[in-house]
Amino acid sequence: MAYLAMARLLVQVAETVLPIFEVSAWVLKSLVILLLIGFPIALFAAWVFELTPEGLKRTEELPPQYVTAQVIDAATDRYLWTNTASAGNGESAVSA
Repeated sequence: MAYLAMARLLVQVAETVLPIFEVSAWVLKSLVILLLIGFPIALFAAWVFELTPEGLKRTEELPPQYVTAQVIDAATDRYLWTNTASAGNGESAVSA
């Protein structure tokens, strides 16, 4: 998800800045194509490797504590995002 967000940001900045310098249209098209080619590569790398406190490691080499902690972190993030978004109407996101 972060890759897509950064790719969108790069394209938007390029759309704004490149015309100022009168850069030809093929530069923006090339950037979009490179970002599209890079997405499956980044997806594969994220699937194969995990970032741990000890550095980048293959997923299969990780002890269960890292994998479990990441699942819990992902579930917590999902919970916080959904409840924070629904609390935009002034209600509390945390129920008592």
